Amino acid sequence: MATTTRIRRKTTSDLVTVCLRNHFDITFELDDRKIIIKGHNSPLRGLDGGVLDSGRAFGETVIPAKDWEAIKAKYGSDPNEKLFKGGFIFAASDKADARAEAKEKESLKTGLEPVDTKKTRTSAK
Repeated sequence: MATTTRIRRKTTSDLVTVCLRNHFDITFELDDRKIIIKGHNSPLRGLDGGVLDSGRAFGETVIPAKDWEAIKAKYGSDPNEKLFKGGFIFAASDKADARAEAKEKESLKTGLEPVDTKKTRTSAK
């Protein structure tokens, strides 16, 4: 007689999708662990001749909700922390909600955007 092993899968309430408006990944340290939140150019890592702007405004990372709460408690409480206060990083309970909020915030300026040479003076006076 065969036995069946049940595997407990994480429910959607156990996980959140964290969105980050940054070109690069950011590593958050929690006690003895490091949690990497992906920036929007993260999918280009390792590609030969990749283009820096992947066309996405936010990177997406799915992590346990308790880790997100710990990250917010440790790093988001600083009044000078613009990443959290400015909306450059946030989490939603599911990917669809995260993408909808990212769409609303895609016009946020980080200060690292490429210069538009058609609108900016680039030649010497």
